Amino acid sequence: MKLLEGDRALVTGTGNGIGKGIARALEQEGAQVLRADLSGSDVDCDLSTAAGARSLAEEAIRRLGTVSIFVHSASPRRQEDQTVLNAT
Repeated sequence: MKLLEGDRALVTGTGNGIGKGIARALEQEGAQVLRADLSGSDVDCDLSTAAGARSLAEEAIRRLGTVSIFVHSASPRRQEDQTVLNAT
Protein backbone atom coordinates (compact mmCIF):
# COMPACT_ATOMS: atom_id res chain seq x y z
CA MET A 1 0.00 0.00 0.00
CA LYS A 2 1.27 3.46 -0.90
CA LEU A 3 1.45 6.28 1.64
CA LEU A 4 -1.43 8.36 0.19
CA GLU A 5 -3.60 5.61 -1.25
CA GLY A 6 -7.24 6.61 -0.89
CA ASP A 7 -6.49 10.32 -0.50
CA ARG A 8 -7.95 12.84 -2.94
CA ALA A 9 -5.91 15.91 -3.73
CA LEU A 10 -6.65 19.23 -5.39
CA VAL A 11 -3.49 20.95 -6.64
CA THR A 12 -3.45 24.40 -8.25
CA GLY A 13 -0.70 25.80 -10.45
CA THR A 14 -0.02 22.45 -12.11
CA GLY A 15 0.87 23.89 -15.52
CA ASN A 16 4.56 23.77 -14.65
CA GLY A 17 7.11 24.16 -11.89
CA ILE A 18 6.41 23.31 -8.28
CA GLY A 19 2.68 22.62 -8.74
CA LYS A 20 3.34 20.14 -11.53
CA GLY A 21 5.98 18.36 -9.44
CA ILE A 22 3.78 18.20 -6.36
CA ALA A 23 0.88 16.73 -8.36
CA ARG A 24 3.20 14.09 -9.81
CA ALA A 25 4.62 13.20 -6.38
CA LEU A 26 1.15 12.86 -4.85
CA GLU A 27 0.09 10.54 -7.68
CA GLN A 28 3.22 8.43 -7.24
CA GLU A 29 2.27 7.98 -3.58
CA GLY A 30 -1.21 6.78 -4.54
CA ALA A 31 -3.38 9.89 -4.26
CA GLN A 32 -6.07 10.66 -6.79
CA VAL A 33 -5.13 14.15 -8.04
CA LEU A 34 -7.24 16.82 -9.69
CA ARG A 35 -4.94 19.32 -11.42
CA ALA A 36 -5.97 22.96 -11.86
CA ASP A 37 -4.38 25.80 -13.81
CA LEU A 38 -5.36 28.57 -16.21
CA SER A 39 -5.30 26.08 -19.09
CA GLY A 40 -4.14 22.62 -20.04
CA SER A 41 -5.03 20.86 -16.77
CA ASP A 42 -7.89 18.67 -15.55
CA VAL A 43 -9.71 21.88 -14.61
CA ASP A 44 -9.08 25.21 -16.31
CA CYS A 45 -9.73 28.03 -13.88
CA ASP A 46 -8.77 31.57 -13.01
CA LEU A 47 -8.18 31.87 -9.28
CA SER A 48 -7.75 35.63 -9.40
CA THR A 49 -11.50 36.00 -8.86
CA ALA A 50 -13.86 34.74 -6.16
CA ALA A 51 -16.06 33.23 -8.86
CA GLY A 52 -13.12 31.27 -10.26
CA ALA A 53 -12.18 29.93 -6.83
CA ARG A 54 -15.79 28.98 -6.09
CA SER A 55 -16.11 27.23 -9.44
CA LEU A 56 -12.93 25.23 -8.80
CA ALA A 57 -14.12 24.16 -5.35
CA GLU A 58 -17.46 23.00 -6.75
CA GLU A 59 -15.76 21.12 -9.59
CA ALA A 60 -13.35 19.43 -7.18
CA ILE A 61 -16.20 18.18 -5.00
CA ARG A 62 -18.12 17.04 -8.08
CA ARG A 63 -15.16 15.07 -9.44
CA LEU A 64 -13.51 13.83 -6.25
CA GLY A 65 -16.41 13.71 -3.80
CA THR A 66 -14.16 15.07 -1.07
CA VAL A 67 -10.73 16.67 -0.85
CA SER A 68 -8.32 15.41 1.80
CA ILE A 69 -5.25 17.25 0.46
CA PHE A 70 -5.21 20.78 -0.93
CA VAL A 71 -2.07 22.38 -2.36
CA HIS A 72 -2.36 25.95 -3.58
CA SER A 73 0.72 26.61 -5.70
CA ALA A 74 -0.78 28.89 -8.34
CA SER A 75 1.19 32.09 -8.60
CA PRO A 76 -0.47 35.47 -8.91
CA ARG A 77 -0.52 36.98 -12.36
CA ARG A 78 0.39 40.61 -12.59
CA GLN A 79 1.63 43.04 -15.15
CA GLU A 80 5.17 44.39 -15.08
CA ASP A 81 3.84 47.81 -14.06
CA GLN A 82 2.09 46.31 -11.02
CA THR A 83 5.25 45.51 -9.07
CA VAL A 84 6.04 46.84 -5.62
CA LEU A 85 8.75 49.04 -7.17
CA ASN A 86 6.11 50.97 -9.11
CA ALA A 87 3.64 51.34 -6.23
CA THR A 88 3.13 54.86 -4.95
